[in-house]
Amino acid sequence: MKLKTIILSVMIALLAGNVYSQDKKDAEIVSYYRTRSGHNMKTVRYQNEDGKCTQMITYVRKSKDNWEPVKKYVYDYDKEGNLINMTYSEWNQRSGRWSEAKSQLVYNYDSQGELIAMKQVNIYNRCNKEVDLLH
Repeated sequence: MKLKTIILSVMIALLAGNVYSQDKKDAEIVSYYRTRSGHNMKTVRYQNEDGKCTQMITYVRKSKDNWEPVKKYVYDYDKEGNLINMTYSEWNQRSGRWSEAKSQLVYNYDSQGELIAMKQVNIYNRCNKEVDLLH
């Protein structure tokens, strides 16, 4: 019975299209998946010693051993471990480097650590807009 459960669990994981592996030494979690349009993708999440995600990079598979970066999120936390900043940027294929940050989400907390506001800053267009995702 245990063997059937294990085999069933593995089959469900494979059919779902996600394979997870974690290397505690590098604090890295790698996920593989296929988009609805058929692209093979890989997302790498880097974690700090507290287990919080500090960076997440998504890649698209160009060939068997060639993964090209697509987008990157960088996360910053305050001393209490609250997320205070998330920055998004895209890979520039021409220069082979990350573009300047395109947008940023800034998180504000009250004295009890409750999230009270989020502000989205569109760096690319230099326009700011308030985003209310709390209500």
